[in-house]
Amino acid sequence: MPTVKQRLAIKYLVGNGGNVTQAMRDAGYSKGTIENPQKMLASIGFQELLDEFLPDYKLLNVHKETLEANKVISAQVFPDGKDGKPINDFIEVPDHLIRLRAVELGYKVKKKLFDHLEVNTPMLILNNGRITSRSSPRSNSTSTITS
Repeated sequence: MPTVKQRLAIKYLVGNGGNVTQAMRDAGYSKGTIENPQKMLASIGFQELLDEFLPDYKLLNVHKETLEANKVISAQVFPDGKDGKPINDFIEVPDHLIRLRAVELGYKVKKKLFDHLEVNTPMLILNNGRITSRSSPRSNSTSTITS
């Protein structure tokens, strides 16, 4: 069950645009706890509050809408049959930046996109008919395999 401070923290968190440290400070958390916000964020009570205020079905609905986001821009339209003069109008076009952010978020949530990925698997490279082995894409050390 969420504590009073956790309820206050989430209220302040929503009100301040997502600044966890400030929300914890406003809710009356001690300096030591504020310096380690993961403790509160990972607590069962706080997770229950997140489920209450940000249920998965609402996030998924907004995410779906964002994947199909459009924006309105001004444009000059050249209609056929109207003395050839352009008309200033507004048109709706895909908002690719917002859509891309939604796609990135979706992949991150599904754990299919990482901010940093280290690959340590061996690679075989064909170079002028010779196979060369490299331990990592970033590694400069290679060894030639002869057959």
